[in-house]
Amino acid sequence: MATRSRLLGLLHDISTRAGRQTIGKDTVVLFFGMSAHRNGDIHLMLSDSRPNDLATQVSVKDDIAVHASARHQVLLITDACGSVESQGMSLNYENPYFTALISAKVDEAVFDDTGTGSQNSAFATALANAIAGSAADVDSDGLLSVEEVHHYVYSRVVEQTARHRVVQHPSLFGAFPHRFNLAVAQRGVAEFKLIDSGDFLIRNSPLVINGLGEYRASLSTNRQVTFLSDDAASKNPFRHGLNIVSNYKNNLLFWLEQKKLKRFQQPYEKSVAVIIAIDDYERSADPQLEPTGFEPLKTMVAQAKRLERVLVELGFDESNIISLYNADATSSRIAAELLELREGGRHEAADRVVVYFGGHGRIKNDNAWLITHDYDSRRPTSTAIELESFIEENARNIVAHHVLFAFDACHAGNVQQYLGGNDADSNGGQDEEFVRLANIRADVEPIARNVLFAGSGEQKAAVGEGDTLFTSELIAGLQGNADWDHDSVIRFDELAAYVRSNVIARSRSRGFQQEPDYRLLTRYGKGRVLFIRSPTEGRGM
Repeated sequence: MATRSRLLGLLHDISTRAGRQTIGKDTVVLFFGMSAHRNGDIHLMLSDSRPNDLATQVSVKDDIAVHASARHQVLLITDACGSVESQGMSLNYENPYFTALISAKVDEAVFDDTGTGSQNSAFATALANAIAGSAADVDSDGLLSVEEVHHYVYSRVVEQTARHRVVQHPSLFGAFPHRFNLAVAQRGVAEFKLIDSGDFLIRNSPLVINGLGEYRASLSTNRQVTFLSDDAASKNPFRHGLNIVSNYKNNLLFWLEQKKLKRFQQPYEKSVAVIIAIDDYERSADPQLEPTGFEPLKTMVAQAKRLERVLVELGFDESNIISLYNADATSSRIAAELLELREGGRHEAADRVVVYFGGHGRIKNDNAWLITHDYDSRRPTSTAIELESFIEENARNIVAHHVLFAFDACHAGNVQQYLGGNDADSNGGQDEEFVRLANIRADVEPIARNVLFAGSGEQKAAVGEGDTLFTSELIAGLQGNADWDHDSVIRFDELAAYVRSNVIARSRSRGFQQEPDYRLLTRYGKGRVLFIRSPTEGRGM
């Protein structure tokens, strides 16, 4: 509470502390938005002051100006009627370290309506705008002197009040107001048209943008938002596409396109992944089991674990990543885990699902089959997974809005001829204000059932430098390499094109042919799964 005793106590503490210092200087700024009473001296009315009792009021001369010295300059700012003008001039000569910035002449009333309906003081509004930006920095030295602030405030208050036929002229008193630096000039580093969420930007400053710097936002009446910094070396921290703006307790995503800034809504609330990988086709961990007859692999499990880590970076909760490796990757266990993604299952609330299989595949009866850890050559069709049925059954029954299947297995591409698809148009509407954002929305809103295959037709999935080409490029794409337009949103089309082109190039350089392919199962929906990477340090959202 603004009481006389509390104010005087604070001033005494400042004087005592400054008296003990051997170097440096304090700057004391006192802002009064209350009434003033003139009785020979100027007395300020605080919450516990009584109009006819000087002992309960604060004397500008005896209680405030007396504390100004070479070690601590004092600036008094008053936004009150009947203020300090007449007394101010004599105070300057008595104490060159005391400065006063007054909202109006002694015979003027203060104006409390800026025309916005908010009943804000014209003087206080102009003062806040002066300190918040760099327009008042006339000499461009990066500092705002009290004199510069007064020039800025004076012109705007006179103009504002004149429109309402009210006379108000802010005044300045002091011996050296041009040497009294009030603030560091905030430099405008970026300016955009703000579509929504201005309250977050303005009310919760300072802001960290894409993990960089500390900025403040200034919003004009025409919804132009300017981002300011007191660091002269600061550059525009925004990037086209996705941006993350943070304050001390919240993070919000904003989309920047064509100099317009708009809130970006996270499209997924719960993401689940089922990651299946098998190296131990000899079943060496259990001597009682016979080998499957398929050659053991070396890096499928290690790659799958790297894929897990990337998915966590992309916003998947670790508890929602189901890992089925080697002995856990049986046909029955795989089926049981996928049942949990259906209606009534423990993961029915998932809205994005990734199903990955890394292991052997084979062709039997013209169909592609995935070889699980419990494969038995004597019962091949009951211990392996028939791929077409696997995709169709889960695409139809998994509840999630978006599902991505990825298969790094030989001959998996043979199923493409039965799946159809790939006739969806990704154009979200060129007439919309945010064209690229509209395209993303066109990917998000429909149901998505997307499939990636390590090869086309009956091609084998090759291994290069220890890792399989397909999974290594899938991981690299999700780490950000597939973000062709650098907007921090990896769309399925981008991911599929990246994996396909890089695997083709790498396989041809090694003298063989592998051409990954993809399918959009458009009979379920024309959507495309998205992966969102945070603009800060490459982390996901």
